[in-house]
Amino acid sequence: VHDGGVVAPAETAADLARHASGQLSKAEYDPGVRAVLDGKRVQLSGKVQMYNEKKFTLFTMKMNCCAADQVPLKAVIISEYAIPGIVAMQDYRVSGVIQFAETPGKTGQFTTIIRVNGSDDLTPIQ
Repeated sequence: VHDGGVVAPAETAADLARHASGQLSKAEYDPGVRAVLDGKRVQLSGKVQMYNEKKFTLFTMKMNCCAADQVPLKAVIISEYAIPGIVAMQDYRVSGVIQFAETPGKTGQFTTIIRVNGSDDLTPIQ
């Protein structure tokens, strides 16, 4: 986190995973980490894995060995509005705000959410 409360942009979801996944994982259980990250803006990129028209995540292919080496982002990206035209498995740059929500059925465990404002916060990478 830099001065001004902005999370450093990651070049790829794998970079984020190496740099901040530990923090995001800790945030699941650590209220201090959540307090530091909550409300911060982050930019990250990776291949899109869609859940529905308003909810997706990112991952990268790390290929140390095989396709099973994919590195998922430890967060769900949620938009208030449907985002038409997202192509699964295409690379995108995403800008959003980190939030946390208690994981249903898991008292004291939180899910990391990256909140975006629709397609304006999503840019295809060529």
